[in-house]
Amino acid sequence: MINSNAYIMQRGSTMRRSRRRKLTSRRGKKRALMRIMLAMLALVLAVTALGSRHILALTLELLGYPDSLIEKLENYPEARGYVLAYPFRAGEPDEVDVSADITPGEIPLFIQWDARWGYARYGSDMMGINACGPTSLSMVCCGLTGQAKWNPLEVSRMAERSGYYVPGTGSSWALMEDGARQLGLDSWRVALNSEAVLDELRAGHPVICSMRPGDFTYAGHFIVLTSADAQGNVNINDPNSPSKSAQTWHIERIMPQIKMAWAYAER
Repeated sequence: MINSNAYIMQRGSTMRRSRRRKLTSRRGKKRALMRIMLAMLALVLAVTALGSRHILALTLELLGYPDSLIEKLENYPEARGYVLAYPFRAGEPDEVDVSADITPGEIPLFIQWDARWGYARYGSDMMGINACGPTSLSMVCCGLTGQAKWNPLEVSRMAERSGYYVPGTGSSWALMEDGARQLGLDSWRVALNSEAVLDELRAGHPVICSMRPGDFTYAGHFIVLTSADAQGNVNINDPNSPSKSAQTWHIERIMPQIKMAWAYAER
């Protein structure tokens, strides 16, 4: 007859060994996966160094990158770091803190492919691909209110919940009107002429513009006009381009590219 205490001790020892083996196995799998991912990144960087966009695109395709990311890299080289880091992306973020990005009296620049939210889903793709609308509205809301609640992630979630995302199209214009009012902003359409837009900017009202193909997009896009000087030079926040956001743009260069414009004030 087996001693009960000895049996319990033996059983416990067996279970501990089993748990250790499982833990070791999981750690081994994680290390192997990490080695594979690092090898993938090394390959991508090596191909990038060759300077051939075609070869790089083909390499990313073979590595299983989504087509939308490959197209992003081809059309917007500034997003290279975002695209190449795709295998290392974290899961869907629970929350985002942009309080450090907000300065009183200024409209903050948020980039839709910021790693804090750029891989989160918005409609049929990632925010870094198609969330220029929510990101633009977030900039205006955070800048006017000084509050960090409506960061790009939260605005995109609100937009999708409220039906402002249109499959195959992106963010609807209603997001810039009715959606803005849900965030506590007053919103109104601006006449599409230079003086009307400049008057709003000089009055301290940021303007979100829906853009035609041109300097800022190959398809459709939203940007924010933040201020203007006496000569008609405009400061912009382009959610897809830090470099374009760092430039000043004359209003006459921008106007032919604008499909619709909305001005904003805190309610």
